[in-house]
This record gives sequence, C-alpha cells and structure tokens, in this order.
Amino acid sequence: MPVMKPNPSQNPAPAGPNHEAFTSWAVSTGVQLRKNISPAAFSGSGIGIVAQERIKVILPPCSFNFGFPPHRPAAHVSQANEPLVTIPTNALITTASVPDSIKSTLEDHISVHGLLAATLTRNALLPPAEQQWREWRAVWPSWEDLGGMPITWDEEVTDMCPWAVKDILRIQRKKLDEDYRAALAHLPDEKMEKRAYMYHWLIVNTRTFYYVGPGMQSKKKKARPVIRDDCMALCAWGDYFNHADEGRSKADKSSGISVQSLSPKRASLSQAIGRMDFTDHNLLPEEVGEEIFVSYGNHSNDFLWAEYGFILATNEHDHIRLDHLILPRFTNAQKQKLRDTGFYGTYILDPNTDPSACHRTQVALRLLILPVQKWHRFINGTYAGEAEQDKIDRLIRDIVKELRDEAEMTLARVAKLRNDVSGTEMLRRRWVQILGMVGEWEML
Repeated sequence: MPVMKPNPSQNPAPAGPNHEAFTSWAVSTGVQLRKNISPAAFSGSGIGIVAQERIKVILPPCSFNFGFPPHRPAAHVSQANEPLVTIPTNALITTASVPDSIKSTLEDHISVHGLLAATLTRNALLPPAEQQWREWRAVWPSWEDLGGMPITWDEEVTDMCPWAVKDILRIQRKKLDEDYRAALAHLPDEKMEKRAYMYHWLIVNTRTFYYVGPGMQSKKKKARPVIRDDCMALCAWGDYFNHADEGRSKADKSSGISVQSLSPKRASLSQAIGRMDFTDHNLLPEEVGEEIFVSYGNHSNDFLWAEYGFILATNEHDHIRLDHLILPRFTNAQKQKLRDTGFYGTYILDPNTDPSACHRTQVALRLLILPVQKWHRFINGTYAGEAEQDKIDRLIRDIVKELRDEAEMTLARVAKLRNDVSGTEMLRRRWVQILGMVGEWEML
C-alpha cells in the first residue's frame, strides 16, 4: 500500500527475500508474470512494480488477465501480445476461499468484507504450518504500515481531518463495528481480538479488486442482484501495483497505466471473459527502473487518504467537499426538497472549474434565493438563472472564505500536536494542499 506518490528519480532497491519467496509462490500457483517486471522497494512509498527492461510502447486498451481459461486470448496487449500479469482464480481470496465451518454460521449475518476479514483473522490464529497464504501474508503491510489510515488514529486527531475524510470514517467505523460484532456473536469460540480483526478488515479494504465470480450473477429474472460491495477478491501479486492519477503526460517519466479499479469502488471486471481491463492509453515506463502504476479510479486525495492511507502530491482529480459549509444554511424543509430532487450533498470546490462552482452547488444555493417553482424551472433547464448569478457567486465566495478560515485554524491546531502523534504530518500536508486549492480557486 503506497504512502505517497513515488519520485521517479529515486533508484528502486530489491524488494527483499519475503517478496522473492512470495513471487515464487505466486508463480507456483499459476500466476504468469511478464519477464520484464518485478516488485521493488521505492524509498518513501514502499513496494511497487518496476520495469526491468526498457518498455516503449503505447498501449491500446489492454488486459490484466484475471482467472480465465488459458486458451482464451489476451486481447490487445502491446507489441509482445502478452499481458503484464495473468492471475488464475486459485490465486484469489474470495468467498469461495471461506471454510464451510465459518461460512455456514456467519455468511448470513455479516458483509462479504467482514466475512473475508474473519476468515483471515481465524487463519492467522492457526499454527504457522497450518496457515494458508503464508508467503502472501509475509508481504502484507504491518499494522504500523497501515498507520496512514485515519481509522487507526485517536478520535482527537481524526477530528482535525477534512469533512470528506470524516464522512468516510463515519461509514467505515459503522461497517467495522457491525462486522466485528457479527463475527464475535456467531464465532464465539474464536479468540478474535478487535485489533487483529481490524487489521485484516483493513487488509481487505485496501487490497481487494472488484470481482464477480462464478454464480454471483444469474440470468434468472428473480435472481438476487449483485451488490457492489460484495464483489471482493484479494488478488495475489496484482496488489503490488501502486496508484497514480490518470492525467499524466508523456513528459512525466512515471506515467502509468490505468485500470478501472483496484477496489470494490468501481466496476471493472468483465464476468463474460474474466478479465481486468486497462482502459487508458497512457505510456508504460520507458526506462529501466521506473515504476508501473495503475489508477484506482478518479478519486480526490481525501478519498484516497481515508480508504487507502496515502495522499498524492499532485492529483488532477482532487477536490474539496463543501457539504458541511453549505447544508447548515438550509431549513429541514429545504433539505427535504434537496433530497427529493437528488441534490442533497456532494458539493465540491474544484480549481479546475470556473468560479461559479459545480452544478450541484449552483442548484442547491438557488433554493436559498428563488421561489420553489422557479427553482424547479432552473433544475429542469427552462430557466437559465442568470438574474441571480451575482448573488450566487457572492455566496460561494463567502463559503470559500469559511473554508480558508477552517484550514488556517486547523493547521494551527495541528501545529500544537506532538510530532510523534499518528497523523500529524499527513494532516499538515493535506490542509496545506487545501489552502493551495483555495488560493488557486480565488485567482480564477
């Protein structure tokens, strides 16, 4: 799991014997690797995938082949016609990996996320010789490595996080607590301590691919629909790929390749052919020793921080949520109107947009100014809203000023934390980024 975007000028070091042993184990299970890639250690960012040979080819939509029969062609992959990685289904950890003794008592009472975490926690309690995935476990992040994730911090510190991070944390904590209570209630004989369970819950959270396995979808009309958050698989060796945003130029030597998702946040696996598709036309690294990236999706740094524990130095998809500064301006009746029309929440500040802000913000703020009938006309596109645009722009400037004040006050609070308090540096870095984005927006 990356901590920050690697510096391509840094020379990677060998990943170490545990990673060599894991790679050998993965190959023995049927994982096929392109001969010119391997894991390597990047200073300041952990383990990633490095190019061992010069690879100079623009990829058309290519495939990260994932658990399909070996006779099926690997479509459209570079001039060598071979995928970067081919991973068979027996190299995945999915609900099919859950022992019947756990599945029969727990499956109906817990999320798939929680079920996989319980399986890994229980397996870790076994004597080493009886544990599954020993070589794979040896290269997973330690509890200390997961320390970039705000969910592992004291609430006094997480209270200083941006609102969007705290919103994700609220959901994460609720899911984790529900899953842990279910595991304790239905696996009462297990010595399942909260920290051990939480560790494996976070391993699942940060390292799973979106996966629709055999039998998860049915052609029957009354079949149970696939729930996105249930489509999870840990993927041996595939979880080495680090994230980069997708807007990278040819001049950027660390330019990556884009996969639709590395977690159950966005659909990416085609059940029909069992393949993970790379969709962007970016460059693979051109020089030996450069890192190969994927993209986990078009996410803000707040999302990446809360879900994966890292912040990118540059991220073209970065933005700031303004919900906490906008929603308190509405009455309960107005909030209900926003819900009824689908415009409740998700108001963003993005320096890449003009000073008029996002459309959702435009719609919401007009409810404070316009008669309801005219407001509906604006939503339906039969009224342009030009007459009150100056008022809306002034409101937005006031909101951005509140955001600037919040950032400056929070940075002052962070400065009072001891340097050894988990999260201090990441809090400082993120709020400095937010101040920079506010400054960019104010200059538009």
